[in-house]
Amino acid sequence: MIINFKINEIKCIEPTENNLFNDSDEVYFVLSGSTSYSIIERPRIDPPGSTDYYRLAQGDAYHGINFWTGSIVAGQFAYFTGMVREQDNGTLDTIGDIIGSAGKAALDIINGKSPLTVAVNALVDISKDLINSISRDSDQTIGAFGVRIYPEGNTLKSQFLNVHAGTVIENQSNNQATLRMRGVNSNYIVRFEVQKLRLPMLIAVHSNKALDVADASMADHANVQQFAPHGRSNQRWYLEYRGMNGGFPTYLYNKNIPVGLPYYAIICEQSGKALDVTNASMNNNANVQQYRPHYGLNQLWAYKPAGNNRATFLSMQSGKALTVANSGVNDGVNVVQYTNSDRNNQKWIIR
Repeated sequence: MIINFKINEIKCIEPTENNLFNDSDEVYFVLSGSTSYSIIERPRIDPPGSTDYYRLAQGDAYHGINFWTGSIVAGQFAYFTGMVREQDNGTLDTIGDIIGSAGKAALDIINGKSPLTVAVNALVDISKDLINSISRDSDQTIGAFGVRIYPEGNTLKSQFLNVHAGTVIENQSNNQATLRMRGVNSNYIVRFEVQKLRLPMLIAVHSNKALDVADASMADHANVQQFAPHGRSNQRWYLEYRGMNGGFPTYLYNKNIPVGLPYYAIICEQSGKALDVTNASMNNNANVQQYRPHYGLNQLWAYKPAGNNRATFLSMQSGKALTVANSGVNDGVNVVQYTNSDRNNQKWIIR
């Protein structure tokens, strides 16, 4: 299940200071946590562009701030600690170190064997320790929260948790929550939403068949093939942006990939697993499978536009293209990597 966690609205009722010399706050956000296999570290969530904070005076509001998008595997959950902070002179590197340690501790608890109630209590303690540690710097903590996000069958659930004395959960239902934050003499309303995303299929141009995890498997090493489109979750894929080609040290990425192409991990909606070149092979006809995300080069794919909403996906490790073997047109034909020749069995429609 692919999840989007965002702020629908943050509204300033009263800033931390409201006087002749300073009548607004310079706000940013901190997010730390983990899924069952990936630590989440965002030491500073700020606006796109050159501005490094959200300026909020009395009555001001911002909308649609994305916190996290990623996958949660059935039967497991993600946990996050979030903080709303007012900028002064806090040290970003120090915050990064603290939230990295907290994320690792959360990962260990999520993957542990403790009963759920015990695990959640331990995660709340991690949140409180994290908030106390970060709040020792010169920035000011307006509010904070913990949230557990989890699938229940095909239904998405969330649970916001009290972790900060200055924050009150005023209501939560249907994966939406309204929090009142009153730290440092301020008064803010923050409205959150957790959404299950509906994702596109990848359709082979030559055959009009969909990229498909065989037998709707949830397992590592499950094969990837083409199959008649039916739109179920084993045929739906999340393109998780990981960077721009050229950002790696030059000795890592494949020299056959043009500099400037964005690259992605391609995550199956059903399993939460990544499209993976088996054994990190460099060879033609190496098999493509699904595997737990680790974001190695054999799980990263450069997106090369091919016009008309079509694209070729090039392995960041081998430079070879995601290819339907032998240009086959039948259900069950295998998907491999192969030297790119811009043929239609190497082009995919995002639909």
